Amino acid sequence: MIWDFDLKLNGCEEKSLPIKTIWRCKRMGKRWTIGEIKEFVEGNSESKLLTKEYRGFSQKLLFTCECGNNFEKTFKKFKNNHQRKCDVCQPPKMSR
Repeated sequence: MIWDFDLKLNGCEEKSLPIKTIWRCKRMGKRWTIGEIKEFVEGNSESKLLTKEYRGFSQKLLFTCECGNNFEKTFKKFKNNHQRKCDVCQPPKMSR
């Protein structure tokens, strides 16, 4: 049995279960398909997606950089951290 409340906080809503309360953000609920990822890659970078199957956010995807090098990144890093090129074209940032 699930109850929905009108209580919302920063785009999240509270769902109360008989035992505990769970907060689920709507913006966290987006599930990407391999087709959507491919469209995003083509529209936002010069790289090309080589991976044919997407299983989840922690999976490393295989890309080809515009220079021809292959590289692996998670989609989260590719999308949110703008790591859209190989390590030769876009060297990793030094740790603080």
